[in-house]
Amino acid sequence: MDLQALEFHPFSNLFPLLQGEDFTNLAKDIETHGQREPIILFEGRILDGRNRYRACLELGREPATRPFEGADALELVLSLNLHRRQLSIAQRAVIAAELSALREREAKASAPGETSHDSAMGIEQAAQLLGISPRSVSSASRVVREGAPELVDAVRNGKVSVSAAEHVSKLDRTRQQEICAKGARALSKAAREIRLKDKPSAPAKTPSAPAATPTLQDVLLVEQTAPQPAAAHAAAKKPTALKLFELADQAMQEGREPESVAEALLAELEEGIDHQRLLFTIEVAIHLRDRVTARE
Repeated sequence: MDLQALEFHPFSNLFPLLQGEDFTNLAKDIETHGQREPIILFEGRILDGRNRYRACLELGREPATRPFEGADALELVLSLNLHRRQLSIAQRAVIAAELSALREREAKASAPGETSHDSAMGIEQAAQLLGISPRSVSSASRVVREGAPELVDAVRNGKVSVSAAEHVSKLDRTRQQEICAKGARALSKAAREIRLKDKPSAPAKTPSAPAATPTLQDVLLVEQTAPQPAAAHAAAKKPTALKLFELADQAMQEGREPESVAEALLAELEEGIDHQRLLFTIEVAIHLRDRVTARE
């Protein structure tokens, strides 16, 4: 068998390959201790063990292989990789989106001319398998469908969130590739600019009625709440706690994950949210978590 010619099975390609230090450490381990687990082949292609295969080729070793003997090849790939890796919500969403698209293509190929299953059901099933919300998978599906390969890889490798990639996928492919080539910060900046551009304009203010004569109580309240000169810069910042709750409420209504709220807040940091106030708000939330949970 010409091992150099072995291809990766589409099921195995759902998960990102090891890169950088992680792959280097794997290769060193195989060089020192040998290949501990055989590479599993299915339909003549690598179902599990792509990284071991790459490491063996790099080391000039003959990889050990065995055929897949189970009943469900996809279930094996999902089970092994989901337990081996700490995948982010974004990475899981892309995997689920690609899995849904793969199953749809298989259904069309096996029964050409027939109406395929409702894609929304495919998304829901894929979301359940990966343990995330259908909303996250729906966003990732747009990235997979309309994004340049470099953009999809950026999400798959954890360099950008699904929500940011979804915004960037609205651009033409050439522009997407240009932004991806500049790195993660450029992707986040482009996504933020697109989000602000797409944000609906605030409705025009209607003429207000003449102001009533202020009472003594009103005057005292204004004096008590007016910001002091020393705090003028802080007062110009956006209300951090309010922004946090607004983003969390929106995410819950849309069925998105907490990670998407974190990504949105990180983007907002560059738009004026006070860093120290955000850290203080997080600290308060940490102290509240256990107490609120205990009341449920």
